[in-house]
Amino acid sequence: MHFRELLPLSVFLVVVNAGGELYSQEQGHGSDPFHPRTTVVVTATRSEIELDKSPVSTNVLTEKELASRPLQTLDQHLGLMEGLYAHRTQGPSATDSHVSLRGFNGSSRTLVLLDGHPINDSYANSVNWTALPVSEVQSVEVARGPSSSLYGGNALGGVINIVTRPAEKREFEFSGQYGRYNSGNYSARYSDRLFQRLGLSLGYQRFRTEGYNSRVTTSTPAAATATGIPVYGAIPTTTSQGAASAIIGRGGLNWLNKQSYRAKGDYALSNSTFVSAQYIRQEYGYGFTDYRSDLRDASGNVVDNGTLLFANPATGTVQRLTITPTSFLQGPGEQKSHFYSATLQHGISGGRTIRLDGSLYHIPTYQFRSASAGSNTVQGPGTVTGGERRGYHANVQYKAGPPRHALIIGAETRHDMAANASFTLANWQVKGSRLGQTFFAIGRSFNQSAYIQDQYSINDQISLTFGGRYDYWKTYDGQSNSFIALSPQTLYPERSSNKFSGKVAIAYGLPGDLNLRASVGTAFRNPNVFDLYATSVSGGVTIFRSNPALTPENTKSWEVGVRKRLAERTDFDVAYYENHITDLIYRQTDFAADPSGNVRVNVNAGGGRTRGVEVAFRHELITGLQFRSSYTYTDARITENDASPATVGKRVTFVPEHMASGQFLYIRDKWTGSLAGRYSGGLFGTDTNLDVRKGVPGAYDPFFSMDAMVGYTVDSRTQVFVSGENILNRRYYSFYLSPGRTLYVGLRIRI
Repeated sequence: MHFRELLPLSVFLVVVNAGGELYSQEQGHGSDPFHPRTTVVVTATRSEIELDKSPVSTNVLTEKELASRPLQTLDQHLGLMEGLYAHRTQGPSATDSHVSLRGFNGSSRTLVLLDGHPINDSYANSVNWTALPVSEVQSVEVARGPSSSLYGGNALGGVINIVTRPAEKREFEFSGQYGRYNSGNYSARYSDRLFQRLGLSLGYQRFRTEGYNSRVTTSTPAAATATGIPVYGAIPTTTSQGAASAIIGRGGLNWLNKQSYRAKGDYALSNSTFVSAQYIRQEYGYGFTDYRSDLRDASGNVVDNGTLLFANPATGTVQRLTITPTSFLQGPGEQKSHFYSATLQHGISGGRTIRLDGSLYHIPTYQFRSASAGSNTVQGPGTVTGGERRGYHANVQYKAGPPRHALIIGAETRHDMAANASFTLANWQVKGSRLGQTFFAIGRSFNQSAYIQDQYSINDQISLTFGGRYDYWKTYDGQSNSFIALSPQTLYPERSSNKFSGKVAIAYGLPGDLNLRASVGTAFRNPNVFDLYATSVSGGVTIFRSNPALTPENTKSWEVGVRKRLAERTDFDVAYYENHITDLIYRQTDFAADPSGNVRVNVNAGGGRTRGVEVAFRHELITGLQFRSSYTYTDARITENDASPATVGKRVTFVPEHMASGQFLYIRDKWTGSLAGRYSGGLFGTDTNLDVRKGVPGAYDPFFSMDAMVGYTVDSRTQVFVSGENILNRRYYSFYLSPGRTLYVGLRIRI
């Protein structure tokens, strides 16, 4: 890390959340425990503002909502929000899930904060949603829409801020769930407040599951030859692009074991000065049990190797399959991470504050193994790929106001390093049996910025927010090496760019609890280390190639919205937005390199556009019973791509056109309950949109899923509950097969 570049802008601390400023503050009303009359949010503007008066489309997920739907991962909770798509391919066992906003696909275009500190990693800017401890979360704020004028890159789609629970009093909590697939989720937390100044909390969470058969193994049939073993059991199907295929078995149960530890402390140095710090350790391991072949010979023996002949009823002919045990095998993986963060906040007379933030997010271990040709379940050659990611972040912010002006001036810096390496293995089941190195890539980036924003209250009804941010970005020390003569070590030159992002927003409060909002602005995203330098292989088939010549993406955006309350029981929110993107970084299928479409390379596609409508509705049916619903329409398309004209007009990958949700939430006396349904339309996994077949392995199906929970409070300390996910037992493909109906029984104890 180059401290000469860091120190001019900010002071690096080892830290977190400075006493409540980042917390969503709720003021209750009436009898509705899920919907406070006034909710104060911070993320959208970096300063406190009532949710109804925010000039930015914003959602808040509260602690009570989290408790009423005891799901296994935090991204599952977010999936019911309008404008947000939570993509999870293998149920709670998935380690590659992502959350995106407003048609900007992938985690790298949505900034995710933990108590105000970024947790997008330094490699691909992804977020480890699987390992985040749900039991430590107090609330989640989601500010939709480009936010580079305050937060810089990664905020094209918006910002998600996860707020962790403070230590308010002496308390011990335990929660446990057990359910299908031999799944268990257990957490414990102790907190205390000493001398009215010192708050301490310790937390632990573990989730384990034996998993289910998510990988449906297929093989491509060919014309029969004169020789081969006659078999039965193959099921004719197609690929998502309509090519002939056959289901031959399952890849084994996808087990997962994860755990996280958290320690947090805060101390009031005086009535105006506050410091806090936290540490979170996360680790997980995943893998697959022995595979299952569905193929049998004439004697009924299992067949998983050789040249095979089967009668295909779809074609009325005998066809050939060539398989090996490697056709079924999928390797294990693991990751460990450390997150340190801290905040110092000092209040000055006249409502002014100075805030210093710093964090370190370090992933020292990340690796996965795969089997090569000639392997079986216990031995054989293979590969191991892994690396390290490390990111430093610091921010200094001065805030002044109100009454009329809420002025924010700040400076922020971030340093990232990521390295990736691949080795051959003598035995793919033994990660220490390394032989030769086959790939290495490393890169560093540095971002330094300054920003200013003013929230000006023209009168009691109208407020104007305008601001801008200047970012200087540099990537350096980039290199790659494939250790072959055709692809030797390559050193990439240092590159830099600078961007100014601006935004103007207005909020207008009319009589009758009617609030209008509108905004216009610009945003950007710099390419990350993965985009620039790292070539990788997914599933042993698809090659993702890097491109060191990539340039930053740029966006011009605008939106209008209205929020209306009807008395105390009902409200709705509607927003329309458009984003126009230039130099869009996009995975383009390179048919010249591989006619089968298994090579995809990062390019600046030219242009793209996302536009959509977001609708949210809430109504309190009776005391304690609330109904909520949302609908999202997203039209995300490539508008310009000279390198691949066939993609122009096609929908952007991994963005569903239609999403909808509905949920009932109930809390009254000793009973708590929820019933929620989520619909997501089909999407495309290729830029040419040729993967139109649904209901087959590798497809991305439209789906509707429901979950439910009923809880009973036995006494002031104990609650028992039963919950279910996918209670209708709908099975669909999100590349992998989704899990079936999953039921849990649980217990919460608070002392």
